[in-house]
Amino acid sequence: MLTRVDLKNFCPLNTLAWSNLGPSNFMIGGNGSDKTFLLGIM
Repeated sequence: MLTRVDLKNFCPLNTLAWSNLGPSNFMIGGNGSDKTFLLGIM
């Protein structure tokens, strides 16, 4: 289980930190694997 996420120099963000995460879903996949499509039907 993830409890913290730290992003540095990711796309337009210099830094981003999330802590005390509740239940979360992450979609991970290569380009063209329909991740954006899944967001559209939710």
